[in-house]
This record gives sequence, structure tokens and C-alpha cells, in this order.
Amino acid sequence: TASDTYSVKSVKVNGVTATTSDGFANWQATVPLTDTTAPLTATTENTVTVVTEDNAGNIATDAAHVAIRQAPISSAFPDGDNEFAKVDAIVIDRFDGRNRLLTGQNASNGKIMSVDLATGKRTVFADFSGSGIGSLKGLAINNVNKHLYAVELDSPANVIDVDLSDSAKYTAYAATSYADFNGVVLHQSMGNTKIAILNIEGAIVTTTPLFASFDLFSDAAQNKPDSLNPIVEASAFTFDKTHSRYLVPDRTTNVIFAVDATTGARSIFSSNSVGTGDALSSPTVGSIRAIAIDDVKQRAIAIESISGKVFSVDLATGNRNMISQVTIDTATQKFLNGIAVDSLSESIFVGNSNLHGIVSLDLVTGQQVVFSKDATLP
Repeated sequence: TASDTYSVKSVKVNGVTATTSDGFANWQATVPLTDTTAPLTATTENTVTVVTEDNAGNIATDAAHVAIRQAPISSAFPDGDNEFAKVDAIVIDRFDGRNRLLTGQNASNGKIMSVDLATGKRTVFADFSGSGIGSLKGLAINNVNKHLYAVELDSPANVIDVDLSDSAKYTAYAATSYADFNGVVLHQSMGNTKIAILNIEGAIVTTTPLFASFDLFSDAAQNKPDSLNPIVEASAFTFDKTHSRYLVPDRTTNVIFAVDATTGARSIFSSNSVGTGDALSSPTVGSIRAIAIDDVKQRAIAIESISGKVFSVDLATGNRNMISQVTIDTATQKFLNGIAVDSLSESIFVGNSNLHGIVSLDLVTGQQVVFSKDATLP
């Protein structure tokens, strides 16, 4: 966007004149990058600079700029420091002036990584490796007490409560009756905070920030509240606060279930038989392993592993629209296990275990870039 006290006369990007249909409230320019070879074999740095001019003749020669690196897919970005293991759950932390992603590792190293949103640089936020804590599959931020909750894929499963300002301040709570936690979400109502945890078999367990007890909330296998619409295998879920329900993809059927947040009753929210629009893949071709809510657009963003398809799913109807397909990873199978929606930039961050990194994908254009990754492919 471009705006001025006077009307904007022109916007140019690296000498290319931008086009607009609304007086530069929105504009675009297609700018060629330096290296036009494919696949890339060398690393090239590009600086893209915006020059603006208004009708009074005022010119800003560096109104905005961005650096773009072109490099072989096997290269580390932005550097090779603090490598990921297997990127899984992702959350955005902008509290107290911070500007970072936090990501759990689907590996027995007990680490949570921090990724700077301005640079993509990685640091270790928390290291629980000496405490017996292993694969961390789900993350959620409590915006009331500014704590991070991480859940462990293990038996018995732990929930780790971490102070966002000091990761040395943490407590692990063992849910001794449960195993293989795969996701965690929060919802607040009337001053109360409820924490919901998903296990790999589709059961939902609830607790509070005091972690005094873990209570089975929804599980068809245990007739809670009934045996209808069973979820066989789940890798992730999200909370739709507008409709007070959890959305849980079943990766064995590629059906997205809705679980009523009051009763625990399960129903089908979106499938190739429920809702219209672009078809979901068969489970062997692509299975949904990441889902998140875009509150601004009132939609769920669901991503299939293997196929790499990214769907927008209308929260009111369950109708689907395929936004894009993650193609940045050249491996045959793409294990896309984590997602965070950034409404500020209308983009998502996607964890890619094959790539050993995180991809940023524009929800408007479908374009994608490597945001942060290790040097080598698995």
C-alpha cells in the first residue's frame, strides 16, 4: 500500500512502474530477479527497493525495501546455525515486543526453537533434553498469563507449562492415563481458560491452567459422549471460537470433524461428501496433518501432507477452495506438520519435515518462499 498527504503519483520497484486500480491503496509490480536459471546452482542476493513520488514532487528513494536470496534448495537459510530436527507445531509470539515463531520438534531432543520473524534466524528457546522430555508435537500460547503450553508425544504424555519471558521457568505435568498427545488448543470464556489436548487416536482431553486433573471430553472408542462419527487417527486440531467447536482432521479418511466444545459430540464439518468446492485427496495421496483458524476471513486453513495442497475451508459452510500447493520441497513426499496463520501479512508459516524447515506461503497469491531451513535435506 502507498498513501500520502497529497495523492500518490507513482510507485516504482527496482525501476518497474507499479500498476493500481484504486489510487495506490493497493498496487503491484512484477520485478525480475537476477538469476533466471532453474534449478538454481549458485547463491544470489537481490535487493528490491520501492521508490514513491507524490503530486507535489516529493520523492522517497527508499520508501521500503526487502532482501531476497536465490539459492539451491539444499542451502541453509538464513544460515546454518541452530539446526531444526523435525519441525512440527508452530505458534506466533508477539508479546512484550517479541517478534518470533516458536516451533516444537518431532524428535526426541526435547527442544523448542525460536525463529525471528524479521530474519528467519534460529535460536533455541527451550531445551528440556536433560529432563527426559522428548518429542513436542503441539504448542499453544495462553494470552492471559503469557505462558506457552507444549504437549509431548510419549507415554505417559506430559504437558509442559513454560514462561514465555524465561524458558528456565517451566513445569511438566504428567497425564498418566493418556499417551501420544498430538496437539493443544486454548479457549477463554467468561474469564475462564480451558485447555484441550488431542491424542493420536482422536480423543480430546481437557484441563485448566492449574493442571489439577485431566478429563476425557470426547472419544468415540470410550462412548464419550457416544460412539458416533469416530475419529481414527489425528495429527492436529484447532479451536473455532465463532462456532464453539474443535476442528479435527482424520488423516486415515481425510475428513475434517467438528467436535462441539460443550457436549463433545462429533459431526462431519467438511469432506468430499459434506461441503462443496475443491476435492480433498484420497488419504494415500494426501492427508490433512495441519489446520488453523484465520479469524479475520472466518475460514480454516487445512494442509495435506504428501500432496502439499493448501485449502481454505469456509467456517459457515465447510466449502473448500484450494489456495495453493506446497511445491518448494522437491522430495516426493512432503511432511507438512505445523501451521501458524499470520493475519497481519495474510500469510501462513508451514512446518516441513522433509525440508527441515519452515515455508512462508501468501494466502492471497499462493506464492511461497523458504523462511528458515537447515542446510541438508533428509
